[in-house]
Amino acid sequence: MRRSARLRVVFQTFSWIVLFALFSTIYADVTFTKEEMNWMEEHPVIKYAPDLNYPPFEFKDSDDTIKGIVPDYLKRISEITGLEFEVAEYAIWNDALESLKNNEIDLVTASETGDRKPVYGFSESFIDIPAVIVVRQDNPDIRSMKDLEGKTISTVNGWFINEVVRDQFKTINTKVFDNMDQALNAVSLGEVDAIVVNLGTASYKIQENRILNLKVIENSGISYSLSFAVRKEHVLLLSILNKSLQAIDPSEARAIENEWTTVKRARFYETSEFLTVIGITAVLIVLMWLWVALLKREVDKRTRELSESLSEAQSMKVDRARSLEQLTANKNLLNAIIDLVPYFIFIKNSEGVFLLVNRAMAAFYGLSPAEMIGKKLTEILPFIDDKEQQFYIERDREVLANGKELMIPYENFRNQFDQQGIYKVYKACIAIESESPNCILTVAVDMTEEFNAKKELEEHQRALLEAELQLADLEKKATLGSMVGGITHEINNPVGISVTALSHLKYEHEAFKRKMNDGKLNQKELMEYLSDQDEAISILEMNINRAVDMIQSFKKMSVDQLSEAKSNFDLCDTVDHVIKSLSHQWKRQGHRILFTSDCPIVIESYPGSYSQVFTNLILNSIIHGFEDRTDGTVTIEIQKTDEHIHIRYKDDGKGMTKEHLALVFQPYFTTKRSQGGSGLGMQVIYNVIVRTLHGTIAFDSEVGQGVTCEMKVPVYLRE
Repeated sequence: MRRSARLRVVFQTFSWIVLFALFSTIYADVTFTKEEMNWMEEHPVIKYAPDLNYPPFEFKDSDDTIKGIVPDYLKRISEITGLEFEVAEYAIWNDALESLKNNEIDLVTASETGDRKPVYGFSESFIDIPAVIVVRQDNPDIRSMKDLEGKTISTVNGWFINEVVRDQFKTINTKVFDNMDQALNAVSLGEVDAIVVNLGTASYKIQENRILNLKVIENSGISYSLSFAVRKEHVLLLSILNKSLQAIDPSEARAIENEWTTVKRARFYETSEFLTVIGITAVLIVLMWLWVALLKREVDKRTRELSESLSEAQSMKVDRARSLEQLTANKNLLNAIIDLVPYFIFIKNSEGVFLLVNRAMAAFYGLSPAEMIGKKLTEILPFIDDKEQQFYIERDREVLANGKELMIPYENFRNQFDQQGIYKVYKACIAIESESPNCILTVAVDMTEEFNAKKELEEHQRALLEAELQLADLEKKATLGSMVGGITHEINNPVGISVTALSHLKYEHEAFKRKMNDGKLNQKELMEYLSDQDEAISILEMNINRAVDMIQSFKKMSVDQLSEAKSNFDLCDTVDHVIKSLSHQWKRQGHRILFTSDCPIVIESYPGSYSQVFTNLILNSIIHGFEDRTDGTVTIEIQKTDEHIHIRYKDDGKGMTKEHLALVFQPYFTTKRSQGGSGLGMQVIYNVIVRTLHGTIAFDSEVGQGVTCEMKVPVYLRE
């Protein structure tokens, strides 16, 4: 049998094996024990709390539906077991873990860790997740986990990665946020250096939020597995879940994962389909070139056989002609494929000579592919000097030496017509007529429009941030102005009384002098004069001290709010000073402020930040909550533990609707725009508590029920 026939038989056999493997599905029967069946009858509904912001694994879509890989797994488990999975929503992921710990729910999706293992029961893992490092595009310093030493990464409260960093990377600092959006935005805005997160979630959220200034560095070397976490005592539920997971066929599991990991996003060049096209194109090019090399080798072999056997000369001649025809056909097919691709595709050897150029690349330089093949860049573009040419050659040689693919986010391509563009460049090693890689395959994708849009967006974001800072500063000064008005009104009373007492004192003194000069002063009049003097001096002393106390209180408030220095101070004194400074505004309208605390409460933090928070809250209650009414009541309660300060602020005002409550911390949101409201008061409070004081804040309200604000901040603020 001829060699080509044998190869054909092997190829056909292999194809049938692959087809059989692809189209065969094995269904496993699930057998539950009597105890498991009884348990499912007694517990037909399982309360499940998904992470609402963890795509593609589980997330809440725009139509308020829980979607992702995990819900699809639970749907399949429900079909196997008959169990119903009821969703319980928690805005903060860590709250879901606490609820499971407190037996308020039955199941969450989590990774098994050393801290969690004693608290929860974990099923077998059903998906592995590699973690990557995400940084800003303009950050060239971070390339691995080692480069993060001494730097700060953002993370989400309750994440698996928090424990990994704590135990394995002790020199890396973390800044914890409530959700993924906040954590990614912190990296984008430069508040932290990086985020370590799984690639699927990072890609999904970056595309969804259109964050254009982030890049993925590499696999961090950290990976973790997702399991179902249940109450510790639910041993039978664990057994049921494990049996159900084992019953899901691997091909079905892959289909579930592929459904959510290959979804097309808004921009093609950012999707997995784009990478697939690039990969397939690269593979086709490599395969075609390898096929050409193999055919050439076969031609050479047949030529040698021809010289060794004259009896087969005619047959070998025919075979050689066929091989040459096949070689030509393959070359034509290769050129047709790469010419259809709209990106720049070219191959160079280690000396920088073009071996292959597609039509799109050649057209950019106003040439045909044939006019570029066999030449260096310096021979095509007169403005490219030897130094720049050598830079490109050395970079390609470095890729060959490392044997790894290279991605260049932005590279400028220019031609002899003064046209230029920004391209994302992919480079890979390939072997042509060699056993080891000796050439570089390059694919360049035009990113000019996206690059310019990204720069414009960054400029808008920078301008917006500057505007917010300026408005926040104006808000702070406006608050102080309001205090000045109040303190001026309050100080008028003691000053007015003092002036009256001084006038009376002066009048009595003149009368006393006249009587003395006339010799008409008796002892009784002297004693009455001295008594009046003592009373007037007492009135003067009391009212002057009262005015001094008000001035000192306002002085401390103004210094605190305008200062950015951290210090040790009594939080109770700070709150008292705020209440006194605003007394004119709440007293004149008949309102009350009740302040209870285990004073003194000495903390190490920013006193001005606390003054700003309480000032804004009280003014917000007076202006919005107590509008068109008197006798409003504000209650402030402060409790201190070893590590944290718990603050509860409440008023009995008119409250707010759910729609307004959802927007309360949004910048520029106000219901008093026509009356001069800036809409930054509550946003300043949020930024101070969360960003400056590293705390948390929760706001709750109903119409007619007032508002309640719960804040938790550290006793000792660490930078």
